[in-house]
Amino acid sequence: MLPPEDVQQAIERMDMTYFQKFPGIGPKTAKRLLVELKHHFSAHDFQKLTLDQDLQDDIIHALKPLGYAVTDIKKLLPKQPYPFVREQLPEIMKRLIDHL
Repeated sequence: MLPPEDVQQAIERMDMTYFQKFPGIGPKTAKRLLVELKHHFSAHDFQKLTLDQDLQDDIIHALKPLGYAVTDIKKLLPKQPYPFVREQLPEIMKRLIDHL
């Protein structure tokens, strides 16, 4: 997974070389990506991506020592009916444990 901060900075700087380091992305594709992403993402969107990843990591770190498999946890996380926010952590954890 790409660090959201790096992607955000690359978009803000319009850094085509950042995206060109990935296989199959040349100058034209990198330019199109930047133009599209610049108009679709805000700083708030990137903060939310970071929060989501941090919350997911916290959940995994809490459940892994209890014997739950990381792959099973990651499969269930996207299926949560609750908003993926820290305030809903107790509900998310309870639902995950019920389904693991």
